[in-house]
Amino acid sequence: MKVEKKLMDLLGNTLKHISVKCIRREKKELYNNMLNKMFLQLITAHKLEGKIDKEQMSNNNDFQILDHNFFAYLEICEKNNRCMFEKQRQVLREIEDLFKLRGYKELPIVIKGVSLFGITNDHRHIKRSKDIDMIYSNPSVLESVLTDIGFKREGDDEISEHEYCMMVREDIIIDVHKYVPILNYSDGIINKSRKADSTDRRIFFESFTRIEKSTLLYPEIAMHSLVSDTLEEIPVPDVHYQILILCANIFRDYVNSHFHFSSGIILAELLDVIELLSHTAFDIEQLISISNNERRTSISFVGYLIFKIFGDNRLAPAIDFDMLYPKFLFWNGTMYLPTQLNEFVYFDSSDFVNSLVSEKIDLSTNDIKSIIPNIEKYNSHGSQHVKLVTLEKKENNLSIKITLINKPIATAADVFEIAFEGKRCCFSFADNDVKIEEKVDGCHIGLIEEPAGYSVIANLPVKAFIAPWKDNAGLFICITRWGDGPLSTAIPVSINIPHS
Repeated sequence: MKVEKKLMDLLGNTLKHISVKCIRREKKELYNNMLNKMFLQLITAHKLEGKIDKEQMSNNNDFQILDHNFFAYLEICEKNNRCMFEKQRQVLREIEDLFKLRGYKELPIVIKGVSLFGITNDHRHIKRSKDIDMIYSNPSVLESVLTDIGFKREGDDEISEHEYCMMVREDIIIDVHKYVPILNYSDGIINKSRKADSTDRRIFFESFTRIEKSTLLYPEIAMHSLVSDTLEEIPVPDVHYQILILCANIFRDYVNSHFHFSSGIILAELLDVIELLSHTAFDIEQLISISNNERRTSISFVGYLIFKIFGDNRLAPAIDFDMLYPKFLFWNGTMYLPTQLNEFVYFDSSDFVNSLVSEKIDLSTNDIKSIIPNIEKYNSHGSQHVKLVTLEKKENNLSIKITLINKPIATAADVFEIAFEGKRCCFSFADNDVKIEEKVDGCHIGLIEEPAGYSVIANLPVKAFIAPWKDNAGLFICITRWGDGPLSTAIPVSINIPHS
């Protein structure tokens, strides 16, 4: 009951936070529609459709502003999730039948997602997902079986280091895993985070290569798996390996989320961990025994989150309470220390930038230029390679001019990233040429030769990064000289720039 109340309080406070963002809507109908839409996006992003007590929420004063359409849509989402789950169970039945028909002694194991239902038989663990994650000792054999039941491989290459392939049949997707990756901070990052001041809202830098990875392979998972009658006798990990795999996935999403919504944390996955802690087979000492040094950070991080957000301290013996958990913002190792609750739940780019030591820029009228001062305080190594950053509003565009002191040498390159609201523009300069890697619609990139160095200009449409009902936004300007470095400059900017 304590967890359910904490969840309702958390969502109620978040709804109030969102309502402030919509308050500038002049018409009540438009305001209500936008508020319902934004809150529904939050619920679905956290995959909470089946975990919310809708009757309790509708009777709670904190949620009276939500209309009947919101709750009706939640009902539809929950029904769709259950229909998808039944399709997935049918696929698992076909996989099991064909493996047995071929005489294989080993069966593939379902990990994450629907595997939790396999040991809890609790419909709250049915979340919105078209994916089934499976791991097997010989991924090519699993691919062959899936092919024979009508699945087709997406692409010829492996998806990632740990994923062998993606198989698709109609609206069902199966990700075939070679192993489960478990990320861990290096000793250097851990030592730095232990010494850090939790009230320090500045960014800092550490080489991204210092994130270390270990692997959890099929044989170890198979030794700690059980057959699930509810998943057509396909094996699933036992409760302790369920928790380990879930924690590893949550921490990996956090590390890899970069400048995106809510640090990659999905509340439903934290609630899944809490449910597993209540399983009759759970033993904290057994969980600790399978958590060697490479695995400890993931479990400690999730234990820290469920204690901080839900007040559940059952993972306390596995938590390193002396450590903070830096979040990587960019591939070059730009990091900061999240400390506020909302940073793990609902944080748009303006919330995020305003929580940091950042530059406050006012471009409330056209043709006003603003030069960002003291750029050196945003440098990774103290040696400045960026000479000047200028922002200017020109009609419905934001113009960002970045001037560098010199050009990169032949074996190096400069990479520019402008990130906002889960989007980014990315372009690079090397061999006297600008190459666009990623951009939003309406973005234009230009190059200006300077006597010593050079300048790039990025023109962004205001509508790309500021919602119509807002006058301000947060964005990150990141410049990295890649060669012997990286040598990085990362500037959080809170900008007042109303629509024309």
